[in-house]
Amino acid sequence: MGDFNDLLFQDDKRGPHPYPNWLCVGFQEVMGECDLIDIPLEGHPFTWTKSRGTTHMIEERFDRSLANPQRLQLFPTTKLINLIATHSDHSPILLKCDTVQIRRNRRSFKFENWWLKEEGVQNVVQQSWVAVNHQSVFGKLADCASDLDRWNKLRTRQNNDDKDRLLGILRCRGCNDPVSTGQYMEAHMEYNNVLIREDTY
Repeated sequence: MGDFNDLLFQDDKRGPHPYPNWLCVGFQEVMGECDLIDIPLEGHPFTWTKSRGTTHMIEERFDRSLANPQRLQLFPTTKLINLIATHSDHSPILLKCDTVQIRRNRRSFKFENWWLKEEGVQNVVQQSWVAVNHQSVFGKLADCASDLDRWNKLRTRQNNDDKDRLLGILRCRGCNDPVSTGQYMEAHMEYNNVLIREDTY
């Protein structure tokens, strides 16, 4: 966090003469190699001013805060606010990080590809994303991860209940009447599907 004395995008400058594009590209490449994310700036989009009050006035965003995904996961409500400077040509920027309670050894969130094959997962994501609990993207991502974790636990518990129910039917495999045989064959096929789904988990 601080004055990088460089611009990340052409939109980071307002005034005559465009910023050298190769410098922007170099900055972007370094951020990519270091797996860093630019925290969005709230308020006025520029943090440095020159020749204010003239036709040659220049505004640029030299000051910013960068973070890796792990840090943003620890502080999902992080905000970067552009404040008003009283004397300097640089605006002070305020990084607000509201801590969240995280238990030690807690398993980090991981999106499973098999979820895409399950009914209802799209609704979970959509309903979580449109909720108004958080205004920031980081907050919405944290809420969505929590909702998906709850949905996954419920889906796993349902899978175990299905398996127990089907095992109860399969234990009656000695029954040979047409009704019992039909129930057994149907339960056998459904049980195989449950095992395949469980193996995918």
